[in-house]
Amino acid sequence: MTILLICILIAVVAVAARFYLFNIGYWYGDTASKMASLAIAGLILLFGAFLIIIFRAKSSQNDDVNKEPVAVILSALVGLAVAAYSAAELLAPNTPVAATAPACSGAPVYGAKYYALTVDIGAISREGPGHEFEQSKRYQGKCTLGFDGFCLGEAVNDMFLSTAERDVPDIRWLIIHGRNEMVSAAVVLSQTRESDLGDDPRPDCTAMGGRARPRTITDLRYEITSSKILAGAPEAASVGFALLVDSAHGSRYHSLGFASNAPEFSTDWSPAAEEVPKDATNVYVAAAVCLASGAPSRGSLQALQVTHKGGRPVSSRLAGGLSEQITKRLENIACVAG
Repeated sequence: MTILLICILIAVVAVAARFYLFNIGYWYGDTASKMASLAIAGLILLFGAFLIIIFRAKSSQNDDVNKEPVAVILSALVGLAVAAYSAAELLAPNTPVAATAPACSGAPVYGAKYYALTVDIGAISREGPGHEFEQSKRYQGKCTLGFDGFCLGEAVNDMFLSTAERDVPDIRWLIIHGRNEMVSAAVVLSQTRESDLGDDPRPDCTAMGGRARPRTITDLRYEITSSKILAGAPEAASVGFALLVDSAHGSRYHSLGFASNAPEFSTDWSPAAEEVPKDATNVYVAAAVCLASGAPSRGSLQALQVTHKGGRPVSSRLAGGLSEQITKRLENIACVAG
């Protein structure tokens, strides 16, 4: 019994150490994962055998008394080794359960707060947020990379959402977990929520060549005669537009467009009857800076309150006093390009 208790303690310590080393990115990769788990199992068997020898040397030399207990202990040690191996693989697998594809070779994944899938041709990492920075590494296609946050830099068109008629730029460069390498968010496919990245760039981005977050909408206006909403946004690559209509039926939000036509961003809006009913009490059109589709720059929203007659706009003025919840919802729907 003493031998088993000591081996259980060793197994717990070894599994915890493996979990910690993979969690901080010191060890990573399929080979390291399997070898570490096998090493734990081997360590348990080795220590168990060593303890059996010591205890047998101190016990009676009567073989009839000791053969059966030794066989039982060895069976228990093998079971413990298998259990420790399985626990190590379950608690700290090379590829996290949340990921849908195996981890990319050459980069730690476990412990990252955001996962993304590389495309068929792979992904190139760089030393900073732009193509002017030196290439660090090329990762293979159809594998999972883990990321710790993002910096803002060169705009790259989203390869999944951009079309010949419309550009959908993404200015986020994702920081690979445990590495000072970056991959454009436009060339990988998210496997976790965008909110897991947070709203702001990592604090050390300036030292790595990152730029400040654009957060200002200027000169927002609605030209009724041309049915256009226009907005300025210094340093922004894209701006999204949204509509909020309050009526007796409740509040409804609508996306009005995603624009990358800098320096003055615009979208067409001629309200349909289903968007602005005749009984609408409040009508707001809003614009927000977008870091990417699905990633608004928080705090950038500016809104206009539109006066209407029978559902047709007649004038507009800057709106204030929108709640934090309404502001976030408008930002979210404004920055939807898909």
